[in-house]
Amino acid sequence: MTSVTGSSSPPASRKAPARPLRRRLLIIATILAGIVGLIALLLLVAPRHIARFVADRYLAGMQIDVEGVKTIDIDLLKGEFSMGPVTFRGGSADAGSIGLLGVELSLRDLFEKQALLRRVVVRDVDVAVRQDVDGELSINGIALRQILAEEAKDEPVPPSQSSWGTGVDDLRVRDAHVTFTNRKGGTARLSLEHLDLHGFRSWEPEQPGTFVLSGGVNGIDVNIHGTARPFAEKITANAEFGIDGIAITSIEEYTGPLGFDSTKGTLTLSGQTALSLFPEGRLEGTADSTLLLANIDAARQGGAGTKLDQGSVTIDGRYAVSTDGAISFNGRGEAKLQQANGKLADGTALSLAAATLSLADVQLTLPGDDTLAVAMRSQLNVEKPSVGGPADGVADQLTLDIPRLAITRGGDGTTSVQTTGAINDAATAPAVVGRLVAKAPVLRAPLAFRADTLATDLVALSVQANADGKMTLATQATLRAGNAEASAPASPGQTPTSVRFAGLEVPVGPMTLSSEGDRLKLAGPVNAAVDRLELALSSPAEQGSASGSRRVSAETVNLSLPKLGVEIAPGGINVDGSGAVDLGRPEVGLPATAGQPRASLNAKSGRLTLDNVQMAKSGPDIRVEGGLTGELTGIAGDWATAQASVSERQVDRRVRAEPGRTTTPSGDGGRLAVDSLRLGLAPIRIGIGGNRLTLAGNFSTNLAGLKATVPAGPKEAPWDVALTQLQIAFSGLDGELLPLLTTGVGKLNVSAAGFAAEQAAPPLPRAPANNRTRVAVQNLRLAPATLGVRTLSDRTALTGSATAELGGIDIRLPRTDQNPAATAGVRSLRANIGEITADSAGSTLAWSTRMDVLADQLNSKAENGRLASIDLRSLSVGDMRADHRRKMAVERVVLDRLQAFLTRDYLLASATAQKSRPKQAVAAVQAAVQEGWKFQLGSLGMTDGAEI
Repeated sequence: MTSVTGSSSPPASRKAPARPLRRRLLIIATILAGIVGLIALLLLVAPRHIARFVADRYLAGMQIDVEGVKTIDIDLLKGEFSMGPVTFRGGSADAGSIGLLGVELSLRDLFEKQALLRRVVVRDVDVAVRQDVDGELSINGIALRQILAEEAKDEPVPPSQSSWGTGVDDLRVRDAHVTFTNRKGGTARLSLEHLDLHGFRSWEPEQPGTFVLSGGVNGIDVNIHGTARPFAEKITANAEFGIDGIAITSIEEYTGPLGFDSTKGTLTLSGQTALSLFPEGRLEGTADSTLLLANIDAARQGGAGTKLDQGSVTIDGRYAVSTDGAISFNGRGEAKLQQANGKLADGTALSLAAATLSLADVQLTLPGDDTLAVAMRSQLNVEKPSVGGPADGVADQLTLDIPRLAITRGGDGTTSVQTTGAINDAATAPAVVGRLVAKAPVLRAPLAFRADTLATDLVALSVQANADGKMTLATQATLRAGNAEASAPASPGQTPTSVRFAGLEVPVGPMTLSSEGDRLKLAGPVNAAVDRLELALSSPAEQGSASGSRRVSAETVNLSLPKLGVEIAPGGINVDGSGAVDLGRPEVGLPATAGQPRASLNAKSGRLTLDNVQMAKSGPDIRVEGGLTGELTGIAGDWATAQASVSERQVDRRVRAEPGRTTTPSGDGGRLAVDSLRLGLAPIRIGIGGNRLTLAGNFSTNLAGLKATVPAGPKEAPWDVALTQLQIAFSGLDGELLPLLTTGVGKLNVSAAGFAAEQAAPPLPRAPANNRTRVAVQNLRLAPATLGVRTLSDRTALTGSATAELGGIDIRLPRTDQNPAATAGVRSLRANIGEITADSAGSTLAWSTRMDVLADQLNSKAENGRLASIDLRSLSVGDMRADHRRKMAVERVVLDRLQAFLTRDYLLASATAQKSRPKQAVAAVQAAVQEGWKFQLGSLGMTDGAEI
């Protein structure tokens, strides 16, 4: 037996410490295991419980009702976090839900201060966002302001002071639904089928991440994909997008009713964009997008609507937003339509086969201070445009080209529009800044119009509108039309009045149009040139053929108004202008009718001059002042007699005679030629006020070189009439017209020279040469001192006085089978008409006159004096009175140096035959001259009055 106390056993003493060491190791291991277990418990179990507890208490503190908090799971070793399904709501609102939220972290990267989300999954999200009337937002009843207030308690570290990096390798969102309701009740339902983000790391800023989105808004499909560098110093993004199924009803769910009763069709938006955000905050980008429209049929409340087969809108350009908020855009735009038509509420219908609007070189600047600057080139091309309804018309093509249009708006609200640039080709002026062309336009209502071409060349355009409402427009343009015709609606049984021309050119301006308040002013020159103008006036339908219409025509018409001013104000208008209208080869034609023979009048040239004509209208009152002068040269005319039968070709033939020459299409018709005719109204004053019309001014007529052939009775030769000069002047006119009263006072002056009228006598055996009737007056002058007219409803009165002078009177009568040839002449005749009165009441005419007459060198001969002759040196008749009662009174008569000769046979035949100059006396003279009686008187006077 071995002793446990003895020292004789050394080996035993060396083994004694082993048991305490194992015990210590076991204790240490147990402690370590407990620590590790505690750490594992803290890492594996505690996080999810802590997260659930904190989430529950945090949300409960905000009075948020949440279910599914126990689904929160955290695995720190794997770096995983997941939650769902979870529902939440505030108050009594509908609950929102999150089916799954899963996050996978990289723990290793956390030690390098890199918060990398390797994988994020969000699935089955359904939330509702609502905006109240005050603009506050809530998510399923949870006020967003409440959530932001709680987060504001934790002040984040400013990005500049944080050394942590963030990133996400793979984020996937599936089946997310967000419903947004605005303050007006409009709803936008976002359905996100999937959203993928890949490769976004802040520590690799130049490596782009990718994103893909597919979903819809109110049934509108949305697809977007691209790349982005959100962590680079210059943030960039590139994306392509497509939006399908856009419908008005989908938009109205959010905006509310847009006024459409029904809509059909589809809209598709696609394109791509690239943007760059610079460190200083400046944003630049590109936009290339296209909107496609197909089978559009939209009806608006009130009867308006539109239909479209196909269409597209394209925008391509670069945009920029500076740090101070200024926005700029440079690029182009284009819109196309195919088979489009629309209808307005008033019944007007519009349609077109195709249309293209191109906006090129667009430069837009919005500095951000309420100013604007935009410049562009615009081109519009419309195929087969038409309009129906109150206005009815169509054209083959309509084009508009403006090389450069600039629009600016200043800080004071002033807006300015300017056109610049040039269009050059052989058919136009050297440079224009805009052109509008319509090919083959046709208008059927409210008046009929057609033309081969209708074009407007814009030479200059400037518009300035101030914030106070004042606007000024300055323009210069030229309107052109080719082979055009227009006609107004006709009354029943009448042909329409129509006008046609081969060419029209109207240069307008430089003209200024300005408006200030309710006043409008227009000032500038207006010119017009018309080729081959023809105006057909309304006539009975049976006379409406081309050869039977009343017509006015001219080879050329040139209008020149170098001064034109128009001012329009409430209740009134003022117009003043000066200028002239020149006519080349004007012509007037009247067809033959049952009561009127055919007539035609033409001239070599004509001119109408307006001298400072002013018109003012204030309410119903109108005032016109100024001077008007009309002049025709090289006049030629012809007309048919009522008995003449003229063929259609003769009726339509145009007479173009040189001065002094006439032509007549029918031997039974008449003709005339005038070297010049001038009509003047200068000055003239016309006033209309209430029921009163006043007329004042001077009127004059000047005619030179008249030659005419005037038909006489049946089987009679025509009269040949010639007049060297005729002047008629009516001055000092002052007249007033009332509904039942007309008064007028003026002075009339008439002078004529070289008047002669001749008619060939019927053929007669052994008639003398030049056997004809002739009346000639070398000169005539009529100059009344006064002439007054007064007209009541059933009565007209005329008063006046006049002085008449005639010189060189020559009268010749031809030999006929009943009368011998005779001549008469007066060297001068003067009549002083001291009193003229006439009074007409119904069918009763009362008149009276008083005059003095003095005639010099009177002579008369029958058969050159072989039958009879009378010579009188002078004849004076004083104070001769006559009236409507066929009563004549003469105060005195004086004859001076009377000589007379009569053959016995002429005297006896004249006394015994019914004819004063019977053919028996003519035969006697032809056989032999017989001695007759001669009478000579030195002077004879009768006074103290005589009455007949």
